[in-house]
Amino acid sequence: MMIHLALTDLLDGARTLVSRERPGRTWKFVGTDSSFVLDFRLLRDGRLRISQGGRVLDESDAGETLAELLRAAEEFAAVHLPPLPEDDAARGDLVASLEDFRAYVAGR
Repeated sequence: MMIHLALTDLLDGARTLVSRERPGRTWKFVGTDSSFVLDFRLLRDGRLRISQGGRVLDESDAGETLAELLRAAEEFAAVHLPPLPEDDAARGDLVASLEDFRAYVAGR
């Protein structure tokens, strides 16, 4: 269940960073109930740098990164949301986050 919450946080955090709804150019993702951390930095040229423990994992166009994140999140949701009850709070949060993320990516 924690992965549903973590994915919601990842989608919301990445979207608000790139859309500049979040002040600043950096955001730290910490996996729910985990010590897993990713650092996100929006660069001035529109690229998004993702690192962990000071090691750069990826530096790509922010739009391309968000599109790939959306693809992976939708793939996850297709498999892992159907087993959850319709009234499950984590399910509802992830569905809402996916809708917001999808609309943002489509509108870029």
